[in-house]
Amino acid sequence: MMGLLDRVSRTAWLVLIAALVGLLVWQGLVWRADAQAEDRRTEAVEVAKQQVLDLTTLDSDDVGPKLKAMAGRTTGQFKNQVNDIAAQFVQIVQEKKVDATGTVDAAAVTSASDRDATVLVASTAVIREKAGKPTTRTYRIRVKLTRNDADWKINGMEFVQ
Repeated sequence: MMGLLDRVSRTAWLVLIAALVGLLVWQGLVWRADAQAEDRRTEAVEVAKQQVLDLTTLDSDDVGPKLKAMAGRTTGQFKNQVNDIAAQFVQIVQEKKVDATGTVDAAAVTSASDRDATVLVASTAVIREKAGKPTTRTYRIRVKLTRNDADWKINGMEFVQ
C-alpha cells in the first residue's frame, strides 16, 4: 500500500512541476509578445514626433533638406502628396523668410496593431516671418503610420481640434 501511495505522490508532484513549467513558459511568451508590441508603439511615437517636430521647426535657409527628410518618412499616396507640394512649400517658406521653432508637448498612441498605428501629437511652434513679430501656435496632429518591414512610415497626417 505504501508503494502505491509513493508512486501516486511522485506522479502528482511530476504533474504539478510540469504544469508549473508550462505556465512559466507560457507567461514568458506572453511577456515577450507584450514587450515587442510596446517597442513597436514606442517606435511609432518616435517617428510621429520627429515628423511633427520637422514640420513645426523651419528655417528658410534649409527648408529643402528638412522637407526631404520628412518625405523620407512617408509612404504610399501620402508620399505622393508630400512630393507634389514640396516645391511650392519650399518657395513659400523661403519667400516669407519663415523661421519657426517647434516643440512636441505630448504624444500618445491612439490605436495600434502589428502593422498600423495612429499617434496623436500635441505641438507648439513659435513662428516668425521676415521681420515680423513672433506668433505662437499650438497644434494637435493625428499621424497615421504603417509598418514596412522593420520601419514605421507615415501614410497620413491631419490637424485635429
